[in-house]
Amino acid sequence: MSAGKREKEAPVAPSGGAQSLRVSIAGESISLISDQPEAVVAKVAGYINDKVREVGGGTHPDKFRILALAAMSVAGELIEAKSRLEENDKATHEMLAQAKSMTETLDRALASQG
Repeated sequence: MSAGKREKEAPVAPSGGAQSLRVSIAGESISLISDQPEAVVAKVAGYINDKVREVGGGTHPDKFRILALAAMSVAGELIEAKSRLEENDKATHEMLAQAKSMTETLDRALASQG
């Protein structure tokens, strides 16, 4: 997804597989161009709106502050997910190294018997 354009601005023509879409974030209609399927863009907008409601309770008048807090919340989730992915990748590589070492040990043991 690319940077959003407010409804008042002239739309930019999409290029390649991109499409022009409109979403509502925190009650604001935003036009954007994305190469993602419309359903994915709608899901992302819904997720952001859920975060806006979560951090703002729907009553805070300062939309910028609420959107910034929502962005911080989403970024925190992303950083945690990346950290877990890195830990899982590290564990996977360690297990593969152990499996390779065991296979080599087994191969040597079988070769010495034959």
